[in-house]
Amino acid sequence: MSEAIQQADELRGKAISLLLTERTAIDERLRLFGYDGTNSITHSAGRKKACSICNSETHTARRCDKKGANESPLTPTA
Repeated sequence: MSEAIQQADELRGKAISLLLTERTAIDERLRLFGYDGTNSITHSAGRKKACSICNSETHTARRCDKKGANESPLTPTA
């Protein structure tokens, strides 16, 4: 291997190491704010949002599959 390729590999390794260190710090900050890495939807204060129709934490009422079941058939939809 040439010297330039070795230097490039060393720089790449150092860059990856720095990025992983930064990611660890960012992940720790996110945990402090209440984000735990799951796909649940959260408020800015860290509280989990729940669907007001079915109380699921995986979606909001806007995306609820059971939304149509709770609506009256006599209610016009515009």
